[in-house]
Amino acid sequence: MVPSRRFLRAVFAVGLALVATATAAENATNITAPAALYKLQNPDEGLCRLKGVNTTSDNFKYYVSVPPKGVETLGDACARCVEVHRGDSLSVTAYVLDVCSDCKNGEIKLSEEALWQLEFDPESEFSGKVTYKYVHCPTSFASGNVKACLLEGASNTYIPMQFYDTERVVTKVVINGQVASSSKDAFFYFVNPAGSKDPKSTWYKEVNVTLTSDDGQTLSGSFAFNTSKGCATSTFQFKEESSASGHAIYSAAVIMIISCLMMIIDVI
Repeated sequence: MVPSRRFLRAVFAVGLALVATATAAENATNITAPAALYKLQNPDEGLCRLKGVNTTSDNFKYYVSVPPKGVETLGDACARCVEVHRGDSLSVTAYVLDVCSDCKNGEIKLSEEALWQLEFDPESEFSGKVTYKYVHCPTSFASGNVKACLLEGASNTYIPMQFYDTERVVTKVVINGQVASSSKDAFFYFVNPAGSKDPKSTWYKEVNVTLTSDDGQTLSGSFAFNTSKGCATSTFQFKEESSASGHAIYSAAVIMIISCLMMIIDVI
């Protein structure tokens, strides 16, 4: 039996509604918040305690402390980038060095340089409203393969690792075959291997890891650190996440196609 014109229109109308709903949900990731000045003396002072950030880099020039809204774990925010907009013409991308757990009013705190980019006066007690969303970090903030640092106190019986420059949000970490726990007080994962503490151990010269991302990608490899307090670069990286603009273009194309099909059905 050939479907009726009314039935086909209903099917396409449902499809159009679903695409529109998905597009609206995507656009809803923009968060409105008051902006304020935020100052750090060193990159590792924030709650994220990011060890691998160079003080002369853009990461420490345009940085941000985000409110806890939507942040279930520090891994949801730390070492990521946010795009902040003031109106339609002013914007800046900033690197997350801290999560402001006591920001009760949901304010987003930006470095002096970031506020200047938005044409706010950093010395003003209240800078004004902005909108922001998490975005893929540009190469000026993150590039190359996944990097990691060993944190203070690392030993052959306690391995705390901090990962950054990842193309995706890391949701699960396995270190030397053990599922790692995430710290609630700072941005790192750790395991406690069995055995006795050995100050002469060179365990740090090869640390095997498996990382799982928020979209289900899995990477396995190793880090070779020079010391138990060092940082190192891997030979692997997640596949880059799709841009929001790409999703928007795709959604617009689908809506257009469905609309055209509905017009054709009307003509038939």
